[in-house]
Amino acid sequence: MPQFPRLEHMEQYQGLKFSNSRRATTLPDDPRLARLNHWAWVFAQLGLAPSHSGGAYGNQSCRTGPESFLITRAGMQPAEEFQPENYCHVVSFSEEQSCFITEGVHPPSSESYLHYRLYQALPAITAILHGHCPPLNDYAGQLAIPVTPCFQPYGTRELAEDALALVKASGSPFFILCQHGFVALGEDIDSAGHLALDSLVRLIRMLKDSSPFSSTPGKL
Repeated sequence: MPQFPRLEHMEQYQGLKFSNSRRATTLPDDPRLARLNHWAWVFAQLGLAPSHSGGAYGNQSCRTGPESFLITRAGMQPAEEFQPENYCHVVSFSEEQSCFITEGVHPPSSESYLHYRLYQALPAITAILHGHCPPLNDYAGQLAIPVTPCFQPYGTRELAEDALALVKASGSPFFILCQHGFVALGEDIDSAGHLALDSLVRLIRMLKDSSPFSSTPGKL
């Protein structure tokens, strides 16, 4: 059985890789924010997007327009109760200036370009949930989860383009960013969350079945 890498030994966070222009401090009144918060909290509790001193290993979003979306803020600490300041509304993106136009108190997640590019190119999806679970990376092959071809630094255009190319080639709504984390795409927030949970359940079952200590229920 492989030795899983510790999350803190993965790519180190170096801050945002884009600029941000805030046009308002308030968010749209969208009832889906509570559901987005629910999944951010569930992912943190299950180790799918664990919290750390600077935020959480993951980011979650839902579409509000052709290229606009609500997303967890940079450095967001998942909380069970919804807190508006933990979220940001990405209104648009300037390719020339590499600048997000946003609403909300804080800048958007450092992976906002990944979400932006997927929403821009895949009109059928309305939710993107991203997390980090090293065992899913290690067993992606056995679980038949597609993986991007090579490592790309977080928050970059290269990472987003590799993700988009993989989705178009495989047709899979759940995939792994090489040496990084997983991405779940959904027609709604819950369906994206269920993809991640289903993959975690399949991983647990596979590990249980391959364990030398597994036994028939009811027998020693």
